[in-house]
Amino acid sequence: MAHLIVECSDLVAQSLSLTELCDQLAAAMVECAIFPVAGIRVRAYQPVACAIADLDPHNGFIAMTMVVGHGRTKAELAAAGDTVFARAKASLGAWLADGYFALSLEIREIDPDLTWKANTIRPRLLAQTGKKD
Repeated sequence: MAHLIVECSDLVAQSLSLTELCDQLAAAMVECAIFPVAGIRVRAYQPVACAIADLDPHNGFIAMTMVVGHGRTKAELAAAGDTVFARAKASLGAWLADGYFALSLEIREIDPDLTWKANTIRPRLLAQTGKKD
């Protein structure tokens, strides 16, 4: 399981396709090869309201939080973070070129004893590919 939640300020969201950004970030997560494809989710949200730094109306941000299931080493997660962050930077080059943008990524690991799931996607994908979990 690996879910990437992308929080995006209104100004930034208006200047790019959040669908394309989500697709790019999902592709980066697949490239990491440590997350089952059936467990990858990328979703983007705009807050209803936000105040950014000095309140300059040109300020924008994307704050990403990756929530992953237990069982990967710190080195594996760091490499995955590097891959996803690099893809985000490549997709947001125009925003990173000015002094009004903040981009962040945090990875959180879920405690396996404190998570509950019901998922019919994984069994369907495993059946299609003939792979075992």
